[in-house]
Amino acid sequence: MFQIPQGGLKSLPLNFVLQNLIEAKDRTSKETGTLCDKHSGKPLELYCFECKTNICVKCIAVSHQQHKFEDVDNISKDFAKQIQSDIEPFSYRISQFRESVRKVEMTKEKFLQTIEEMKNSVRQRGDEIKNLVDDHVAKLTEELNEVKERSVEEAETCVESIEVALAALESFQAYSLDIASKGSPCDITLSFNKLHTRAEELLKSHVITDDYCPPDVQFLPTEKLMKGGLHNIVGGLIVQHLLYVVFLTNCVTH
Repeated sequence: MFQIPQGGLKSLPLNFVLQNLIEAKDRTSKETGTLCDKHSGKPLELYCFECKTNICVKCIAVSHQQHKFEDVDNISKDFAKQIQSDIEPFSYRISQFRESVRKVEMTKEKFLQTIEEMKNSVRQRGDEIKNLVDDHVAKLTEELNEVKERSVEEAETCVESIEVALAALESFQAYSLDIASKGSPCDITLSFNKLHTRAEELLKSHVITDDYCPPDVQFLPTEKLMKGGLHNIVGGLIVQHLLYVVFLTNCVTH
């Protein structure tokens, strides 16, 4: 911007002052885009409707003779009104887009919340199944322990019975051999009838009819049990004895 010196306009030649004013105006015009870039120093005072651009007076004679044009100041007011009219629907459209963004965000948050709830449901169901599996495993283990304890008790009872019979047989055998080998003829003849009768009694009463036979225990995993209609998260046990079959399982219906 041109500045007047402290001494005023009187202190400078008139041509210098005018020249500065013109240059200042030219700089302002160039900065605001109001000067023609084809014709130096010519202001863009007109608007060409055919070319849709601002022109200067000299442009008319050069390339816009047959074109329709109007003063920039006048047409700019109409254009400003049209611009305002064009953007009038934008406020509502912008509010629609903002609302759309809000709805998308809300839907996304609801979806994420649903996913988290499903994760919790999955984890909860997994914990329930784990607890169910642990419970079935514990029950099956308890059943196996019961089968084991009964079988061990049967084996111990069988051993005790055999040991009692064995002791009686061994004791009578030793006594009879002692009489037969070391007794006097009188002792042998006096003991013969009793020893003979007792020997027959012991051989009849102390006879092993059956060997100890533990039960046949089988574990059936779940897939096999489900084919038979028995639903179990782990499986079941089949205990087979000599004369009967015991089916042990924990059926849980959901």
